[in-house]
Amino acid sequence: MAKILQKDDLEKLPSNLIFYKFNNGWDRCSHFPSSGEIKDKLKEYTDIKNYSDNIVKAMCYVSKMEKGDPFYDERCHFLYYWIGDMLSNKLKDDTSFSNVMNTIYTELKKFKVEDNCNIIYPDISKLFFDQRKIIYDYSQNYATIKQDFQDYGKSCSQEYYDYVGNIVRTYNIVHTNCESTTDLYCKELKTMFDKYNHQELSNLNCTLVHVPKPVAGASDQVSSFEQRSPRGPSLREQPPNDHSLQEETASGFVPTSEEKLLPSSDEASPRGSNIFMSSAVPVMGVSLAGFVLHKFTPLSSWIRNSLGRNKSFRRNFDMQTEDFMEYAMQSRRINNGEQMNVGYHSVQYPSHYSGTHS
Repeated sequence: MAKILQKDDLEKLPSNLIFYKFNNGWDRCSHFPSSGEIKDKLKEYTDIKNYSDNIVKAMCYVSKMEKGDPFYDERCHFLYYWIGDMLSNKLKDDTSFSNVMNTIYTELKKFKVEDNCNIIYPDISKLFFDQRKIIYDYSQNYATIKQDFQDYGKSCSQEYYDYVGNIVRTYNIVHTNCESTTDLYCKELKTMFDKYNHQELSNLNCTLVHVPKPVAGASDQVSSFEQRSPRGPSLREQPPNDHSLQEETASGFVPTSEEKLLPSSDEASPRGSNIFMSSAVPVMGVSLAGFVLHKFTPLSSWIRNSLGRNKSFRRNFDMQTEDFMEYAMQSRRINNGEQMNVGYHSVQYPSHYSGTHS
């Protein structure tokens, strides 16, 4: 069934599902004895002190992840890129990046993660880290993107178009440079993508469809909200003969000069931290409706009897939300069964940067 692939489809990519969990800091170890000590250690770094709580919760989340979790096998890579992306966005130089990363992983050992989670690339520059994160995300998300193209067609919004274009450009730069070197990372690159066809990876693209933004008037506030919400009606429900939709066939590898860039690092703290805000709005609506029923209808007594003062309500809600995310991930037909505020973002590289050296 044809539709326009857009932001909510990016939010459902495997890497963004696990990063969402890290972003929201689902806490599985509130009483971990060393958590306060670790937070204090991280707060010594001014640029990231506001994120120390999130970092500790993410580290704890990984340490408590069970083997049945679809992200289990790649959990250490996901955590590394989630933490590194935050640092790359916040720290000003490569030295600070490496120092803080070393501190975090020293503290991570206190969580006694099964099989250990170590720094994957010691002393890597911020530039090459950003590049390798994009490559890793591509390796985890490619199967889902390809399946979406098969299921829904290749029409895409500007944001989806830019995302695909950026990952394919980065992949081609690194792959080209790896053809003339025996760098260890190049061997890893080959392993990451060994089950996929290089020609398909290097030419992945979608057809850009320009979707007019709704007028922010009182009469269309509802429709505007629904388009932003992953749970609301999608843009594919617009009449097929709507001439306001202008299609442009474009390659994800060679962008046009009119391409709109994805949100910059200054628009998110850290990158991608607001990726799921559109998902949260409907939940807030449901919560408000529940409050009205609780305060002003006969249902209030039933609600009080059912919930009482049970302090575990929030925990149950979080667990149900997590279960839903697991189900959503499974439903995306991920072939490999497994990717902190981190999400998709655009990083432009000169062609001579290969990502093959730290």
